[in-house]
Amino acid sequence: MTKTKTILLNKFDDFIENTKTDILPRLTIDQSKLPGVLQGFKYPISAWPVLIDQAYASKLKTLSIKLPKLLKEIPSKYFKNDNSSMADFYFNGNEMLAQLAMICHTKNIETSCRLDLTATTGGFKVLEINMGSAIGGKEMQYFEPFVRNTHSQMNNLASAPDFVSRNTQELYMQFIVDNICETIGGEITEINVFLGMDKVPHAAFKKSAVDYFSGILSAELDKRGLKGGVYTDAIASLHQKNGRLFLKETTIDAVLIVDAASGEISQEVFRSFISDNIYFPDHLANRFLKDKRNLALLTQLAEQGAFEEEENALIKAHIPWTTVVENKHVMYKESEHNLANLLKERKDEFVVKIANGSQGNHVYIGKFLAEDDWDDVLVLAFGKTAFIAQEYSESLDFLAPNEQNQWTPHKLIWGAFGFGEVYGGVWVRMLPSSNDKGVINSNTGATEAIVYEIRN
Repeated sequence: MTKTKTILLNKFDDFIENTKTDILPRLTIDQSKLPGVLQGFKYPISAWPVLIDQAYASKLKTLSIKLPKLLKEIPSKYFKNDNSSMADFYFNGNEMLAQLAMICHTKNIETSCRLDLTATTGGFKVLEINMGSAIGGKEMQYFEPFVRNTHSQMNNLASAPDFVSRNTQELYMQFIVDNICETIGGEITEINVFLGMDKVPHAAFKKSAVDYFSGILSAELDKRGLKGGVYTDAIASLHQKNGRLFLKETTIDAVLIVDAASGEISQEVFRSFISDNIYFPDHLANRFLKDKRNLALLTQLAEQGAFEEEENALIKAHIPWTTVVENKHVMYKESEHNLANLLKERKDEFVVKIANGSQGNHVYIGKFLAEDDWDDVLVLAFGKTAFIAQEYSESLDFLAPNEQNQWTPHKLIWGAFGFGEVYGGVWVRMLPSSNDKGVINSNTGATEAIVYEIRN
């Protein structure tokens, strides 16, 4: 058993021997002990930890910090800062939007990111780079104490320091406050954050989200001897006065769009951002930073040697072969192919996904589709909507407990966070290999798990 790759690394025997045999495979938590926003959390959470060694942790850290920085170089290195080319590629030819996005981009504002990766026989492969305040998964850290308290050896004073789980929420809030202070400048005594949730219909949920975020922010502000609060309303209710942004009579120092479905940003917010009066990481440039076609552009640039040698090597090693879907010829495994013919004839080797999607929507994996269904996917992908094709990166099998508490092979997706120069930790979504349909996503039945680094 211990020779098989498992979520418990080389600690499998130790955990099995020292953990109660009646432990359930999923956490059961008294909902009254959870903050309001997490009550009714709909995804199952593994009662067992995922353990990684320092080599895994180091690679995740490097990728989470390096790749978002390289992503930001695409406008200059690929498009040569040509506004017309950027408009055609990202903004359906709208040069005004492209120009405004580039104005935002040149401010070089730090934005939080999450990489989605698989661990394969060839190492970690980056499937997506998600950017902005709406990326999910940070809340998972709240459940870490419940996992730790389930296993006695993780609370043993002698061994507990060996099990380290990075506090993603705390690191994220440090990142937010640092960036607010850097943006606003001067002597700061109070910080107020506005959460954009225009498309969230339920007032009770909005209030619980504000309360939850406020608790984490207050803890960070207390460390710095600062005051502040968290607010939400319609984005259009924000207004400028004397050069600052206000919600009624409250000065706003940061606007975070935490609901990905929120509408257009008001001119008031944009002007405040351009004037360096607010920290606003979800500006127009995020429209192109989040585009999945960027993975294709990064790989193309790396093949051309556009980055430093180490950076080119990092991209080639960890981003799978990716290309924009269009009528063209491509090089794949050292041979030239018509892309449409390649995808049709070797469907089991490819994934096709929409350029601007989330939560596993419009992701099609040839290996798991019948030929007729795959043909329909290709018709869609070669249509008017932007898609990418990517070489399929199959996860290694890791032993983990299924719902029946049997240790069986599972496929894993890793969600690793980068906050500027800070690695924000990682969490896992996993699915029994017997149920694998290619897309391993919380919305499609995956179990979520807390990750710990073994430091000894």
